[in-house]
Amino acid sequence: MKKKTSNLEHHVHGLMVKGLDLQKKGQHAKAIEFFDQVLKEVPQHYYARLNKGLTFVLMNEAASASPILHKLHEEFPEKVDLLRLCGKAYWMLNQYELAIQFYKRVIQLDPENFESWLDLSALFAANSQNTESLYFATQALSLNPTDPRGHLNLGCALSVMGRIDDAHYCFETVLKLSPDNVSALTNIAVAQEKRGELDAALASLNHALSLSPQGSEQEARIFYSKSYPLLAKGRLKEGWEMYAYGFKPNSKLSRAPKRNFNIPQWRGETIHGKKLLIWREQGLGDELMFSHIISEVFSLCDDIIIECEERLITLFQRSFPHCHVRKQQFDVLSGLSTTNDFDFHIPMGSLTGLFRNDISSFQRGKPYLIPNPERIQDFSTRLASYKGKKFVGICWRSGVVNADRSLHYAPLSSWKPVFDVKNTVFINLQYGDCVSELQQARETLGVDIIGWSDLDLRNDLEGLAALMSNLDCVISVGTAVAQMAGALGTHLMLMTPRGWTLFGQNYYPWFGSTDLFVAEINQSVESLIPQVVKRLEVFTQ
Repeated sequence: MKKKTSNLEHHVHGLMVKGLDLQKKGQHAKAIEFFDQVLKEVPQHYYARLNKGLTFVLMNEAASASPILHKLHEEFPEKVDLLRLCGKAYWMLNQYELAIQFYKRVIQLDPENFESWLDLSALFAANSQNTESLYFATQALSLNPTDPRGHLNLGCALSVMGRIDDAHYCFETVLKLSPDNVSALTNIAVAQEKRGELDAALASLNHALSLSPQGSEQEARIFYSKSYPLLAKGRLKEGWEMYAYGFKPNSKLSRAPKRNFNIPQWRGETIHGKKLLIWREQGLGDELMFSHIISEVFSLCDDIIIECEERLITLFQRSFPHCHVRKQQFDVLSGLSTTNDFDFHIPMGSLTGLFRNDISSFQRGKPYLIPNPERIQDFSTRLASYKGKKFVGICWRSGVVNADRSLHYAPLSSWKPVFDVKNTVFINLQYGDCVSELQQARETLGVDIIGWSDLDLRNDLEGLAALMSNLDCVISVGTAVAQMAGALGTHLMLMTPRGWTLFGQNYYPWFGSTDLFVAEINQSVESLIPQVVKRLEVFTQ
């Protein structure tokens, strides 16, 4: 009996060794076969179950790993290696809160577990909790100050909090510890670009490229990073080529839902008689900004389908009457289109690479969005009692405010000099919850900013467009509100940091009727208020 057990143990051990060797070599499917053989012999074998779950994680199949790891955790709630793996799986599933709980339990059981402190820092960063990310990165560094990953995480946290110089120092430290660290080089480039050191940023990225495998996701990420300094320098043709890497169908870099196509992407050739799908891949502001090119596509294709943000459908239908406009139609899991009524496709942002390869190609001409006439009249009636004054719409931030983005915005509390300009009526265009800000402005600044409770500025874009068509001008930071004003032809006073969308110009290339106020390096957007006041005083005379 003892000999039989010994033989079984020997057999199981051999299967585990083979499975682990295959796992190490990246032959994951075969590795799982060996772990399954172990589990056939010993169904409760801890390490076979653990490594089967780990292998699924390594295969990026966290959904398959999850039930295995969940069951193990019920049986072994305080095994550190298991807790870490559970955290990793839930992280991959974008279940950040659950992942954080597992990693926090690890450091409760093992306070010197450097890897888990490090992972928690990255997790909080992925969840845009930058203060927490900074804390856990600092704690990780206290345990192992010579590990470059701790300095890298700390630098990333500082960067998104707007502490660019401190972040740059961290990345330089990483390179001292690990001279060919591609992530550090890429992040240094981001810091350099934010500081206006565009040539230095490109040099750092080119160095990173020389260290990256061709065709890898890492290489694609660096190409995408190169787009920003290239565009900021006005090198548009090269910049758009790099920019496209961030929004390719099924790209891991893409901020949009995954899209897969079994048809070719349009490259700008003449395709009369064929149907072209133009699909949104970015946020609302970008969609408004890039959509001005759509009318030019008709010279090459006369049958166009636009899949746009749902809130824009009726506005686009009226503005592009020769196009079929609809919401996006694709399967979320596969990314495949649920219709097959087109011959070519192109992401909307990629139109720039076909039609905007130099500054002279920008057509700052007539407005291209057409609001609903009945709703224009409705808001005209609402504003009738204020006739004789200038109607000025204001927007001071986006709907998402973090440390990095806050540098691009001007808090309402700083607008008093604007509100003191005579002969003006101020109209609220700030979407999202801003009730407390408006109340504070009323109490401390003495200004009543007009708004209507029946107008949802975030979701009723037809209403927003109709209201803006009644205004004399819009003062805005860089949000979708500014892009909407430009698309409507409403006079825009835009406050923005110097960035890639200016292409190195001292005017706004995208739209006409725009007064541009630019915050240079180390200057806040809020500091532009006095310049805006001077322009508004002239405008209202």
